[in-house]
Amino acid sequence: MTRAHLGDPQPAIPDRLRTRLQAQLTARGIDPATALPDRPEPDPALEAAQRRIPVAYRDAVAEHPAVTA
Repeated sequence: MTRAHLGDPQPAIPDRLRTRLQAQLTARGIDPATALPDRPEPDPALEAAQRRIPVAYRDAVAEHPAVTA
């Protein structure tokens, strides 16, 4: 039995699993080689929280050292 050393790089996912994932993505019409879009999907909870912030404070920036740390 061989032992793996900490210096030996290990793949993030085994080849067998990678093949299965690629097959599932292809079956759904998703190209695994395509990069994800730069813009995140809308988050309804975050949008609702932003609407509750008063207009006067929406562009506020923290200046107190304890807060910015």
